[in-house]
Amino acid sequence: MNIAPLRRRYVAIALIAVVFASIAWYVTTEALPQYRLFALLEAASAGNLQKAQSLVESGANVNGRFGGDGDTPLHRAAARGHTTVVNFLLSAGANPNSTNDQTSTPLLYAVANGHVETAKVLIGAGANPNIAESRFGTTPLIEATRKGNVDLVKLLVESKADRSVRDRSGETALDKAKRERNPELRSILDRAGSS
Repeated sequence: MNIAPLRRRYVAIALIAVVFASIAWYVTTEALPQYRLFALLEAASAGNLQKAQSLVESGANVNGRFGGDGDTPLHRAAARGHTTVVNFLLSAGANPNSTNDQTSTPLLYAVANGHVETAKVLIGAGANPNIAESRFGTTPLIEATRKGNVDLVKLLVESKADRSVRDRSGETALDKAKRERNPELRSILDRAGSS
């Protein structure tokens, strides 16, 4: 009896098993966590609390960064004002001071889009109102002033945002309020400087 063909068959089966084991290892250690993170980013963007909870329970990383901008799920939820999802992510261990590739924080995203309640939640969770993004040097206070958002400027001033910080153009929040001829913001920022 010639066992060579039988041996080749066993070797081929063993090689196939090794290939499938390698694929399974890749899927469970590399692809699946990336898929969960991507799905969590999408759920956070859409404000889908149930989906976000399910993904976190299945192991999605609440502080994972994904894509060309390096946003975390908290960045995405904050940018769209999904306060319930922001609360959930924070309770699941999301870092309120996480930065993306431009060093933008979830608080800066919430402020840039005018989401006062979301900004309150982030500040309550320890978000630092003085972290400037790297491209323009914008802080949440400078952004709120630039947008003319009185409620956010008041919130940030009450949260000890540093009004003396200058952006890349050399302007402070007060400079921007003066340039925009916004007397209400100018008054708030002037009072904050004297206290």
